[in-house]
Amino acid sequence: MRIISEVKDYYDFLSDSSDKLHIWKRNNELIYIRKDDVNFKNFNNYYKNNNPYSHSVIGARSWSKSTKEFNRNVIEFKTSLLMVCGNPYIIMTVSENPNKCFYFDQDDFEQIIKDYSIKESRSYLWIKGNITAYEHIMQGNMPDYIKNINLNYKCPIIHIKHIEYYDDLSTTFNFELELNPSLKNIQFEKYHDPYTVFQNVERYIWNDMITTSDFEDNISNQDKIESHGFNEWSFRKPSTKSK
Repeated sequence: MRIISEVKDYYDFLSDSSDKLHIWKRNNELIYIRKDDVNFKNFNNYYKNNNPYSHSVIGARSWSKSTKEFNRNVIEFKTSLLMVCGNPYIIMTVSENPNKCFYFDQDDFEQIIKDYSIKESRSYLWIKGNITAYEHIMQGNMPDYIKNINLNYKCPIIHIKHIEYYDDLSTTFNFELELNPSLKNIQFEKYHDPYTVFQNVERYIWNDMITTSDFEDNISNQDKIESHGFNEWSFRKPSTKSK
């Protein structure tokens, strides 16, 4: 597979510049989803049936590190959902270490609780309350729209974040979808090596997505012809003139 992209990622060295049949034009795009969108409206409440004490599974919480309600020593936790080839990955960041991405079931969330909160604090209870929801997501138990979001947007990599955003028309947006984000920037290499990512993306695009995408339009007619074994002499009779 040949990758065409303005921004480099950590698996791009595997791109085959000679491949004329499998070309992935990896374009980055931001899409903002309104909070009343039918597909996202109840997303954060989806897991309350499994755990009535869970909070927004994609969102942000600023809680005191103390058990005191109005203690000024606060910390912000943010969670987002990365969908790679139909597979979910929960990411958490902490305001006291904003450059580090914690991955659920890779970095132990219990360690986050230990390092950044104290037992029975609100941050502690928030994370503990969401563990069941995170486990359900990692097992693939998600609303169909989220489960199929890579196919719906014809994009193998999508990062879903909860935001509070207002445009010039004062329209509220609650979700931001980043299509084809930089996996390097969110430290995905700690989860999968570049060879695994490249192979999974290549397989997903030309197996799962090919029937619903326009990737095959990246192939020129000449390349399609030659890929089937034809060339400039295929329909010509060889010359009978003696040399």
